[in-house]
Amino acid sequence: MKNDKHATEHEVREALARGGCAICGLNRRAVEGWIQSLLREGITDVKARLRFREAGGLCGEHTRLLEDNGSPLGVSILLHDVLTQTSPASSGRRPAPRCGACAYLKETEARYVDALATALVWPEVQASFQSSPGLCVPHIQRLVRRARRGTDHWVRMACAAHLEPLISELAEIIRKHDYRYAAEAWGDEADAWRRAAARWSGECVATEK
Repeated sequence: MKNDKHATEHEVREALARGGCAICGLNRRAVEGWIQSLLREGITDVKARLRFREAGGLCGEHTRLLEDNGSPLGVSILLHDVLTQTSPASSGRRPAPRCGACAYLKETEARYVDALATALVWPEVQASFQSSPGLCVPHIQRLVRRARRGTDHWVRMACAAHLEPLISELAEIIRKHDYRYAAEAWGDEADAWRRAAARWSGECVATEK
């Protein structure tokens, strides 16, 4: 367990050096690995296929991920199972799938956020976090809630600092849509509205219930 914890902290520290939200990036890799495992085992393993069928398949988002990663044969087998289990045309309300990918994502996300919150007591990790692009807003909120006593104020200030340049760029977009400044050339702020939408919503975030 101790080695697993250290491995997770190492993953998080490496992810801080990459672009985008580190937790979203780790989540994406984790859920894609889960999907690949499902495609390997869910076709030949009778018990895995039964679990998939009983869960009602995957949610819409993760079904699209299954399609992106799977073969025509593998996806056909899995979806044939769930479509023949309960007809969508039958009377009564169709139960929502108990998506295994969502459950796995929620579990791994909590582990990554806790690992980052723990590692941020170290000055070298704080430096890496400060120089990183920062987290998406949902993961900022979760990190702030999990921050350790003594670093919680620092975490809030660092996360706010990550958002300041983006907020300034959005203000610049608004300013340049004023007719008085409409002739000014666009710079790096031109796509800030798209980056802000991704930063606000989160690219790969487990749903909290």
